[in-house]
Amino acid sequence: MSLWLFAIYWNELVAAGMGIVWIIGRLVYSLGYMADPAKRSTGFLIQLLACAILLFGALGKIAYSLATGGL
Repeated sequence: MSLWLFAIYWNELVAAGMGIVWIIGRLVYSLGYMADPAKRSTGFLIQLLACAILLFGALGKIAYSLATGGL
């Protein structure tokens, strides 16, 4: 959902790049989990950061647009 909203309100290419970062984070998470469940935090933080940027970026742009009457 956050990827879709970011692509609509900001830029499709940046959203796609952040989507790739999210996928990489999930891969790092799964590899860390298979090696040792305690090592999964790096992958989790990567995907969390990507998702947070997408979500808060989209919500910020929506709020700004509503506040300025541009939506």
